Amino acid sequence: MPSNLSGAPPISRLPTEILDIIFLFAFPSGRHFTILDDPLRQSRVVSHVCSRWRYVALLNSRLWNEVTFSKWRRKEILPWIEEIIHRSRRSPVYLRLWIGDGWDKFWDRNFTPLLFTLIHRVRHLDIRMDYSLLHLARTLTGIFAYCTFPILESISITPYNVVRRPVDNRYLDFVFPHSLPKLRRVEYDMNFDYVPLSALANITHFKLTSCSRYGNPWFSPIQCLIALRSMPQLEELHLAIDFNLEDMTNLIGSDEDARELSLTKLKHFHIHASCLDCAMILPYVAFPPGCTFDVTCTESEIDDAHGIVRLAVGDWAEETGLSMTNKTLEIAVHSDAVCITVNPLTPSDSNEPSRPYLIFNTLLRPPDNDSDEEDTHPLLSSSLPHGGEPIQYALLIFLARTMHRMKLTQAAEIYINIDIPLPIEVFSAPILGPFIRACTSATTLHLIGTENMFMSPFLVSMMFDTGRTFDEMLFNDLEMDEYDGGGWTPIGLLEASVKPELSVPPVGQKPRLRSPKDQTLKTIRYMYTCFDMTIYEGQCRLRDFLHWKERQSKIVDDLLWHVPCSHPFVGGDSGFAELTMADMIHHYLKKPHSG
Repeated sequence: MPSNLSGAPPISRLPTEILDIIFLFAFPSGRHFTILDDPLRQSRVVSHVCSRWRYVALLNSRLWNEVTFSKWRRKEILPWIEEIIHRSRRSPVYLRLWIGDGWDKFWDRNFTPLLFTLIHRVRHLDIRMDYSLLHLARTLTGIFAYCTFPILESISITPYNVVRRPVDNRYLDFVFPHSLPKLRRVEYDMNFDYVPLSALANITHFKLTSCSRYGNPWFSPIQCLIALRSMPQLEELHLAIDFNLEDMTNLIGSDEDARELSLTKLKHFHIHASCLDCAMILPYVAFPPGCTFDVTCTESEIDDAHGIVRLAVGDWAEETGLSMTNKTLEIAVHSDAVCITVNPLTPSDSNEPSRPYLIFNTLLRPPDNDSDEEDTHPLLSSSLPHGGEPIQYALLIFLARTMHRMKLTQAAEIYINIDIPLPIEVFSAPILGPFIRACTSATTLHLIGTENMFMSPFLVSMMFDTGRTFDEMLFNDLEMDEYDGGGWTPIGLLEASVKPELSVPPVGQKPRLRSPKDQTLKTIRYMYTCFDMTIYEGQCRLRDFLHWKERQSKIVDDLLWHVPCSHPFVGGDSGFAELTMADMIHHYLKKPHSG
């Protein structure tokens, strides 16, 4: 180390301990690396400034403890790998081991001894494996089965490539020892049994992706329950799964108490699976108070499976003691999904973003491309004279009952996001009208979708006190099963929805305006404009605005202008393109940039 620093810049005169701290600020927190990134780039930057900085950097093991081994085509980097391991010294290591292109028997033979010297210092382990090369990594995978990991806290194992079929050589796969005393976080994107169940007792965060694109290695509902029951300390659970339902008979035939999954410390549960798979696992989960819930059901239909999931979501609200005080409820109806979200009314004071209390997202099964049938539910098409509503509407009917039974209608504010036409709602609002009226604690309603004409009959019912028959029919017998073929059905409600006498006020009837004290819904917010619902003029203004927006939308969408186009691939052979007024407003009539 140089002894004379009188002519050096001020930063070079700082003590070594201060320089160490400064160097660590070159590494941003929460970094996410890809295969093309170099975690040691910043370390090399500070070590190439001057001889003093290099001396200090090479002695600071924390600058070299994030080790990534991924480039195997160049055999000459073996000495560099040895040097990196040497520079990390005795510091705990974050090891990224990505086995892919270039890996062969040379590396399996020469890299494994180096890894053996590092394994007892690994705190975080990230393995990404090209499973087509698994037979060339027998020595590598063997070292994980027979070595101890005394300080290992997290494991992440992900396929390097997409596997199109179940992996046949799983006996060569990664297997960890039974004793992992420090292990807290586990993330699998392939198999479910890398770590023995006996080593999962202290797990607090568990994430499993077991689906067809990764080979789907024979994971069944009963195996899922057994694995999760081995993690009593679990706080966060993420499942993205495709179950092997061949084991379904074992689950159905097992004892009810043996199937129940009680995770008393669980704070967040996220599951992304088909509706049938969700129905196989959710009824057996017992949620502790305060646990947030995020469920996405794919391949969904209006059937028994979705009925089971709705009941499970309702049980979650009851078991966790959900209160809608100071919370918002959002309903979103899109072309391929219907989503319910419960959020806090005000953002959290902490630096971390507020997590929704509930996300219940239903992704509908895509329609058959070979079928000429309309995307409607048979129940709706048979009970409505105009040919039926989209299948999303059938789902919305049952979800409205579920939300009312869960007491989500006690939210402080409501957000409604409708992005598909619902003709029967425009006529009489037999579903959304009763639902909004059931939200007796909401003071503000936000309209954030593109299809809001259901508000017109709702405003009529507010002015003339009509449509109350729909309320009774929609929320009748809430505790009855909602499965198809039994319990409550919406046929009577839908048949009544087309009767004018139930939604249209009699000729000559005067509006019945409630006093502001009795009117819970004070404000409706639409397109950044607030409409006062406590006065008759505010209700009329909103109704007129809705009709104006509906007519304006038709003009904007339908008016076509033929404009010359210099690009043949845009205008076609004629050299002209058809642009709507919306195109002109959004792309051509904007204010020019200054300068």
